[in-house]
Amino acid sequence: MTRNLAASLSLLVVVSMQFACGGGKPEPASPADAGAAASFPSLSDLMAIAEGGSYDDELAKVMADPKTADYLALRMTFTKTASYDPYDKSGEGLKKREAMFAALEAGDDQTALDIATSILDTSYVDMDAQMVAMVSCHALGLEDQKVHHDDVLYGLVTSILDSGDGTSPQTAMVVIDIREEYVLLSMMGLDPGNQALVEADGMTFDRMQVTDPKTGDVMDIYFNVTIPFSWLSASMAAAL
Repeated sequence: MTRNLAASLSLLVVVSMQFACGGGKPEPASPADAGAAASFPSLSDLMAIAEGGSYDDELAKVMADPKTADYLALRMTFTKTASYDPYDKSGEGLKKREAMFAALEAGDDQTALDIATSILDTSYVDMDAQMVAMVSCHALGLEDQKVHHDDVLYGLVTSILDSGDGTSPQTAMVVIDIREEYVLLSMMGLDPGNQALVEADGMTFDRMQVTDPKTGDVMDIYFNVTIPFSWLSASMAAAL
């Protein structure tokens, strides 16, 4: 049985946020609603977390109790592992991702879950794989696993929202992979539009024009992409 992929992912987002709200967790707010007085960690603070922590230790905390784990630390420490490859140099990640979504669209939930699990084996911060694992587990009746992936996905999304409000380069949300931008916008119910790279204060940002389909409002959201861009620069320099 085939399945409409867009409809599946829309249902996935609804299921995720309904569970989150049912568990007493707030829905992610639009950057336009963020408080002006909010305080966010600096990039140097986040890099200190990456340098001083251990991805394996943070992952163990997630597996022990996904509701209380530190997902910002999980994401930051992951950038210091050998598995961190935000631009998928080999192309293998894209192949797996395409096969995963194809299986999901075809209604082959077990295959979709198997591929998602293989991605998560090396990158538990992959939000696409967490989403597919969640919806596949739900379809297969694996409710405990579904709830686990729901909690992890919510934690990953919240860790990005906690890093900034996205209203300016100075308060940009920090991402470690460009795909995080699109998953986050989908979870927030915003449609991405024009995108531009912006340099400011020695850092690199994505300025994303987004539209709220419910109101028609158009706004710019800023993402700090310095971490993946720095990785790319170092990777290119090492190849020379």
